[in-house]
Amino acid sequence: MSLSGVDRGRAFAIRAGEWLACAILPIVVVALPVTAHLVSPLIALALAGLVGVLLALHASFMVPATLLGAYLFQNAVVATISPALDGPDDFNRVRAYNFVLTVAIWLTLVTVAWVNWRSLPRTVRQLLIATFIPLIFVGVYLVAGLLIDPRSAVVYLRNLVTPTLLFQACLVAAVLSPGALQRTLLPIGALAIAYGYAELLWRDGLYGLLNMNSYLALRAQQEGDAAYWVAQMQETGRVVRSMHDAFRVTLFNTPLLSDFDIELYRLLGPNSHSISYAYALTFFSLMFFFQRKFLIGLAAVPLILFIGSKGAVIALVLVLVGCSISGYLRRPVLMGAFVVVVAAYVGAALVIGMQIGDYHVLGFWGGVNGFLQNPIGHGLGAGGNLSAATTRIDWSHAQQVGATGRAVESAVGVLLFQMGVASVVVLGGYAVIARASWRAAAAAQEHTSRVAAFGILVLLGNAVLQEEALFAPLAMGSFVIAAALRIGAAEAARAAAPVGSVRRVASIPQAALGPRAVRPRGLLARRMPLGEQLQPRA
Repeated sequence: MSLSGVDRGRAFAIRAGEWLACAILPIVVVALPVTAHLVSPLIALALAGLVGVLLALHASFMVPATLLGAYLFQNAVVATISPALDGPDDFNRVRAYNFVLTVAIWLTLVTVAWVNWRSLPRTVRQLLIATFIPLIFVGVYLVAGLLIDPRSAVVYLRNLVTPTLLFQACLVAAVLSPGALQRTLLPIGALAIAYGYAELLWRDGLYGLLNMNSYLALRAQQEGDAAYWVAQMQETGRVVRSMHDAFRVTLFNTPLLSDFDIELYRLLGPNSHSISYAYALTFFSLMFFFQRKFLIGLAAVPLILFIGSKGAVIALVLVLVGCSISGYLRRPVLMGAFVVVVAAYVGAALVIGMQIGDYHVLGFWGGVNGFLQNPIGHGLGAGGNLSAATTRIDWSHAQQVGATGRAVESAVGVLLFQMGVASVVVLGGYAVIARASWRAAAAAQEHTSRVAAFGILVLLGNAVLQEEALFAPLAMGSFVIAAALRIGAAEAARAAAPVGSVRRVASIPQAALGPRAVRPRGLLARRMPLGEQLQPRA
C-alpha cells in the first residue's frame, strides 16, 4: 500500500524528530554534570552517576549512542565553560565525568545481568565472563602501579578498561533493547561529520563560539607544567609556542612524505583530539556505507584525509576491502587472508620505521626490551605517552640504539612494559570479541558485524604503532560497541525464537522481527523482568 503525501510527510517528520532527539540527548547528558561542576564538583559527580543509572534502567536503547556522544562531545561542552575553571587540576576533574557516566551505566547494566544471569543467552554469558577476566588482571597491575606513580596508574587504568566497559554495557543493553540500537548511533555520526566541516571552513568562528582557545590554553598550561614541549624542542628541534603550533603537521605526519612539503592544520574535532576523532569518523563512515547512506559516509572521508591519521586511513581501507570481498571468498579463507594482510602491514611498518628512526617503532621496541628484562611487568603507568617519565626520554640516543629506554607511542609496547605476560590476556579479550562478531556476521549475513570484526583486528595491528588505537575510547571503543550491538541483538532474537527448549513468550518485544518493528523500552518499562522473559518449554 502506497503512502499519501501527507503520510509521507508525517513519516519524514517523525524520522527527523527521532534523529534530532538521538543527536541532542547525549549532549544534554554530558552537559548536565559539566555545567553542575561550576556549582559544586560533588554535585556534578553525583549527577553524572545518577544520570548513568537512570539511563541504563529506563532508556537502555540510548546507552550506546549516549556513550559515544559523551566521548565525542564532552570536551566541546567543557570548552564552553573553560574560562571559569581554576587551572589544570580543575580542568582534569571536569573532563573525567564521561568516565564516571560510563562506570555508572556499566555497573547498573552488569548488575542487571548478574541478577538475571540464568536468563541471559549462553553466548552473552560467555562473553561477559571472557571480557571480565582482563579487568581482573588490570586491577592487579593497578596496585603495583599505584606504588610507583599513582597519577599515571589511574590514567592508564581508565584507558585500558574503558573499551571493555563499553562492550559489556552495550552487550547487555542490546539484549534488553535489541533492534533499533544501531539507528541511534547514526545521528551522532552525522553531527560529528558536520562539526568537522564547521571546523574546517569556519575554524576561528567556531573556536570563538565554544571558547576553544581558552580550552587549548588550559591544555597548553597542563602540558607546559610537565615540561613536555621543552623536551620536544630539545630532542627534535621543533619549537612549539602554543597548542596551535602543536597541531600543525606535515602530510600524514611522516618523514616519508616530507619531500612534498605539504603542511596541514589538523582538525581537532569536538573531542579536541585529532587521532581519536579520525578513528570515530572512520567508524561512522563505515557504518553509513553499509547502512546504504553513501553520501554521508563519503562526506567523512575528506575529513579523515585532512586529519592525516595513517592508522585511521588504513583501517578505513582494509575494512572496506574486507567487507566488499566477503561475498567472494569462503569465511575461513577470508579471515585468514585478512589476518595475514594485517600482519604483513605491521611487519612492513616495523621494518620501514627502524630504517627511518620512527618514534612509534622505537617506542614499541622499548616496550619489547622492557618486557624481556622483566616479563612479569612494571605496573600500570610505568611508561607510555601519558606517563610523567615520557619527558625524560633521550630521542637522539633512542634513534642510535634502535629503541627507547621505556615503552612509548605503542599501545602493545606499553602493555608489554606495564603488564608483561598478562598483556596477552588483555589483547586476547579483543580477539575473543572479534571472533564472536565474525560468527554473528556469518549467522546474520550482514556487514555491521564484519565491520566490527575487521575493525578490531586492524586496530590491534595499529596498536603496535600507536597508543590511540587501543587506548582512545573512540577508536577501539567504537568498534567493540558495534560488535556488542550485533551480538546482543542476534542472541536476543535467537532466544526469542521457538527453538529447542526455549519458547517465545508474550512479554518479549517484537525486536526479533527487525529494527523497524521494535519500540525500544527500558528495563523498568517492561511488563516482566528480564528473568521471566524466557521460560522453558513445558
